[in-house]
Amino acid sequence: MTRKPASIPSSGNPFADLGMTDPDLRLAKAKLAQKITAIMREQGLTQVQLAEILGVDQPQVSRITRGRLSDFSIDKLMELVKRLNQDIEISVRQNPEPSRPARMVVTYPEGSIAADGPGSAERVRFD
Repeated sequence: MTRKPASIPSSGNPFADLGMTDPDLRLAKAKLAQKITAIMREQGLTQVQLAEILGVDQPQVSRITRGRLSDFSIDKLMELVKRLNQDIEISVRQNPEPSRPARMVVTYPEGSIAADGPGSAERVRFD
């Protein structure tokens, strides 16, 4: 009889699940990068065209779309999202679950992230 490997439910943050430092910040940056990439796809832009709109060079766009975000601060990513004519709302509220540490969450309206099809978001790597 073969045993199934034990599974552990995800916390919803893969960076926390992997025990990485600053998991909320990493997830927030990943979601901002995902939004930038989605807008590029929605508008049918090349990386060169997007770089021109954002005022950065193409290699930076490549790093964003590949999830190589260590060189980008959350401030820089938010500025790039704003350059794509996207509003950013920041709200602070009481942690409803005092048993867990407070966290940072980036959200966007349901269905606002373009994808190449089901499961495409999972193909984006984030460091």
